[in-house]
Amino acid sequence: MPYFPLPPHFQSFFQGGFECAYPIDEHHVRMDLLADTKHDLYCRSDYELMRSLGIETVREGLSWSQIDKGHAVYDFSRFEKMMKIGKVTHTEQIWDLNHFDYPEYIDFFSDEFPQAFASYAQQAIKTLRTYSEKTLYIVPQNEISFFSFIGGDHGVWAPHQKNRGVEMKKQLVKATLLAMKAIWDVDTDVRFIHVDPIFYRTPKDLSSPEQRAVADAFIEAKFQAWDMISGAVFPELGGDPEYLDILGANYYYYNQEWIVDAHNPADIRYETIPLNSQKRISIRAFLQEIHDRYRRPIVITETGGWGDLRKKWWGRILPECLVALDKGSPLYGICSYPIIDRPDWTDGHLTNSGFYDFIANDPVRQRYPHQETISVVQPYIVKMNSLFKKDAE
Repeated sequence: MPYFPLPPHFQSFFQGGFECAYPIDEHHVRMDLLADTKHDLYCRSDYELMRSLGIETVREGLSWSQIDKGHAVYDFSRFEKMMKIGKVTHTEQIWDLNHFDYPEYIDFFSDEFPQAFASYAQQAIKTLRTYSEKTLYIVPQNEISFFSFIGGDHGVWAPHQKNRGVEMKKQLVKATLLAMKAIWDVDTDVRFIHVDPIFYRTPKDLSSPEQRAVADAFIEAKFQAWDMISGAVFPELGGDPEYLDILGANYYYYNQEWIVDAHNPADIRYETIPLNSQKRISIRAFLQEIHDRYRRPIVITETGGWGDLRKKWWGRILPECLVALDKGSPLYGICSYPIIDRPDWTDGHLTNSGFYDFIANDPVRQRYPHQETISVVQPYIVKMNSLFKKDAE
């Protein structure tokens, strides 16, 4: 079984991600953000937009629930059209195998779940391989921690459970481990990116023992999914360090929080630390914490702002990334996510969160460049891609 401690080599350091969430929401309606953004229809022209910015590597997502028809029958046709476009345009595609969904014929907490995912994952790699001769970079499960939080602890998304978050994490980790084994059985030139949010929580009142206790407990909880995969916790799942390849860190403005009230353990309150606060830590501190713990290459697999925050966010995080790189941080990519606007998960309003916006009620979803954001980011794309290619040589 292969083990890859080596850094990845993407076509471009700066990457673009396309929203592709497929969960069943609280109204028991299946989302399809790929359809909502019409990226599956505009894939070729979207890639042309990416290339005009200097982006040659993109993040895409398959829909397990759409592909898996049951009884070992799989239909990749919708996504094969995108795979073909990636091949002919020489665009490197990082594919999520699961972005918050699963087939409705499967009981999430059954023994069938991990096995079914592994079978689907193996077939996905066989399909992807027909369109690429290069190393495949694969995200087995997107955000195990968040998916378990929203679907297993709060019951908002399927499987609509409460207080079963850890149990849900275990199922997703079992599925991940079996999928990696099944994939390596048929293709050893596959690298895995394990994507999860990175968070910083600190007491607002440093004299509060309750807030300090919450902060201390969170240090371990935020790494639980990666620790499961590596076998550091719950070793009965079959985890091992060899399964922990590349770490994908999702990082947004709201991923730094003050703990403002911890008197009631059942109702702990948090508050986003303002962007201009001196109490915010740098991305370098995040990267150092992750590297000290795991000694693995890291990619910022999702980041970005929305509305007027976009320009400020990119103007802050990109200089921080350059400092981190200069200091030797093991950072090998940064992905704007989403790169094209998307509707909000809850009410469908446009979030204006990419480099290209939509106009409300426009059924065509025409892309309009957000020039203020692009003007801030463009010089960094050029510089970071140049540094990355120089290091690769």
